[in-house]
Amino acid sequence: MIVCAALSARGHHSRGLLAIVTVLLAMLHAPASAADHGLDSCAATPATVSRGQSVSHRAVLRFYDDGIHDVVSAPDICTSNFVTNDNRRITIGLHVYGRSSFSWSDVYSIYLDTDSNAATGSDAASGAPPGAEYGVDIANRRTYLLRWNGSSFDAVIPRIPIATSWLDGVGPALQVARDDLGDPQSFNFVVVTTNNDRDLAPDAGTWSYELSPLTLTAGRLSVGPASAGIRIVASMSVERSDFAIPLGEGAVGCAARIGRRTLHGRGAFRRKRVSCTWQVPSNSRGKMLAGRVKVTFQGVTVRRAFNVLVG
Repeated sequence: MIVCAALSARGHHSRGLLAIVTVLLAMLHAPASAADHGLDSCAATPATVSRGQSVSHRAVLRFYDDGIHDVVSAPDICTSNFVTNDNRRITIGLHVYGRSSFSWSDVYSIYLDTDSNAATGSDAASGAPPGAEYGVDIANRRTYLLRWNGSSFDAVIPRIPIATSWLDGVGPALQVARDDLGDPQSFNFVVVTTNNDRDLAPDAGTWSYELSPLTLTAGRLSVGPASAGIRIVASMSVERSDFAIPLGEGAVGCAARIGRRTLHGRGAFRRKRVSCTWQVPSNSRGKMLAGRVKVTFQGVTVRRAFNVLVG
């Protein structure tokens, strides 16, 4: 059985992939999710192939299953491969049976048909699945971006380096800038792994993914006691749609007034919440304090306002 309960990220440019570790940990600790998506079934019988499963209503994060025990030497793609996106990046994770890290002899290739037209892009002579405009190769522990030039794939330098990590107990994961793939609105894709033989996932056809704009969802605003001469703290949870996890980065805005007097606040991310702190003037007892907490990430903003009487 593949043990997935203690995940960590290892690899180059892995800082941006920490969110992947967080969401996978949360999912694996939820029995219903693990059972639904067969996270431990890679060591058992071949999984039933399901095209583009999603987690409940969160269609941004999608899962894809492939049958196993169909290769001898190559990395064996299995269940719960995933794709998600925010407004700037596409994240792809592969769940591999029988591997615990990158190997010099393993090659992982992801071919993307970004115009969803199999008649354009790569052809059979290229050795890649037909119709791909872009590819991402992980080979020799390096990651390469490939672009179809009409007759073959050229290695190109991405505008933003592709972040690649190995998720312990799962497999390789990468983040690539949407602009470096032509900023597609949807794409079909195929995964090919090679090491003497090769595994093709899915076994037939392609998987498909439709990108969604990043959304932020603000939870209830919690406001501490407002007392003259004492600091007041207001905080709220904010969930990001790409991983359905608490937001932990972005620009925090803290606005507050007592009458015509503006209070200067300090914003921060604390304990998976967005928080603002203000110093309440000592001469403000009995006055109304009006405040607002907001956060902006990748051009998306959410806010919550409050009014409290200073005691």
